[in-house]
Amino acid sequence: MKVNANAIKRSIIESYSAALDIYRTERVVLRETQTLNNIATALYHQNKYQKAISILNASLQLKKEYYENAAYQYSYAANYENLAENYEALGKTEQVLQNYQLALMNITDNFRNKDINTNPKLTDNLYTYNKPDLLRVLDLKAQAALNVGNINLAYNTYQVLDKWINEFYKDLSTNESKLTWIARTHAIYTHAIAVALKKNDPSKAFEYAEKSRAILLWQSHSRQAALSLLNETEREQYGKLSTQLQQTDTEYRNASDENKSALKDSIDIQKQRFQQFEKTLSNTNPEYARRKYQPKTITLNERF
Repeated sequence: MKVNANAIKRSIIESYSAALDIYRTERVVLRETQTLNNIATALYHQNKYQKAISILNASLQLKKEYYENAAYQYSYAANYENLAENYEALGKTEQVLQNYQLALMNITDNFRNKDINTNPKLTDNLYTYNKPDLLRVLDLKAQAALNVGNINLAYNTYQVLDKWINEFYKDLSTNESKLTWIARTHAIYTHAIAVALKKNDPSKAFEYAEKSRAILLWQSHSRQAALSLLNETEREQYGKLSTQLQQTDTEYRNASDENKSALKDSIDIQKQRFQQFEKTLSNTNPEYARRKYQPKTITLNERF
């Protein structure tokens, strides 16, 4: 039996619309906004970009009303990212980059720069609500810049992105997160290599190529391999500090705006303690550092 793709797409939207009616009746606002986003995604795949944009904006407005018109909120980021995707399909360059910028501004708690030439930097001491989201949106922004011929913006964005990758590399714990990380960062560095070559910077392209290679080999340098070198007391202290940081991170995500400042200070203090502990481990056990963190990459000059 031949499957009618358009009929399936219409059926999907009809199902989402039925769910939308239920959420509206029961006044489950966040489910309503999520369903609107799902409908917009279905419309995007039907090439109905303008209609998708209208629905995404309606969803965003509901979110802002729900969060009492808070200027920034992590859940806004998904709408801005999806808006950028639809504007890109319409060829509206300015709106694409601006919406990716707005997404970045809502993924972190204090990056508030609307200038598309500015990116959230590691040195800004930002709290990041979702690390994979930050990496993905930076990559999307760089690719959007490349598509419109803004090589400098794409090149600079990948330089910033590279530093975030190196930082987040330390936070992986499960095998699943490692595999996801490997696939995602390998793709990002593939994009970064192409941009570096367009920028006529073969040294940077080679550096990214080496980092991409290192990521594919990273499993042999994983956290578990490093932890196996520690004694029982060190592993216990590691687990305690790591758990405390994760718990405070969760509290921050769920906290009201007035309580976030104190929790942010607590996160910073706990990060410093954890980093100092890791520094001590690395100093006293060089093999621990070698196994846990990114293996050293060679430069183009060293290669030849």
